[in-house]
Order: sequence, then structure tokens, then C-alpha cells
Amino acid sequence: MMRSVGNYGHGFKPPTPYELSTWILKEEVATTDAIIDDVRKTWAQTEVSILSDSWTDIRGRSLINFLVNNPYGTVFIF
Repeated sequence: MMRSVGNYGHGFKPPTPYELSTWILKEEVATTDAIIDDVRKTWAQTEVSILSDSWTDIRGRSLINFLVNNPYGTVFIF
């Protein structure tokens, strides 16, 4: 978005919160899903590594993230 401001100057009108939470969000989710699907298709052809990361918040609750990595990219799975 900042690149757009630089390209269009002070006349740039940013999207409204409604636009961000509706059609723009849907387009970005679809784009992200397509990228993830492309990476997932490569899992059968290459070796993958399963990664995990954990942390504890200030209330003492634990969170563990699981990711799959291969030469084509890293995908968050849980």
C-alpha cells in the first residue's frame, strides 16, 4: 500500500475498513490459498521437513506452531 501512496501521491485514497474486510480480504485469501496449494503439490516430489515452534504467553498458555518446509517454501499447518 505504501508503494501505491508513493506512485499516486497525496491523491491516493486508501481502501475503507469495509473494503479491507470484504472483497480485498477474499481476494488475498484466494491468492494465498493458490500459493499454498502450489507448494503442497511439490511435497510428494521432494523431501519435506516438519518444523515446530512453541512459546508461552504472559498468562502461561502454551502455543505450538507446526510447519512443513521444502525447497519450494514453508507452509504453516497448525
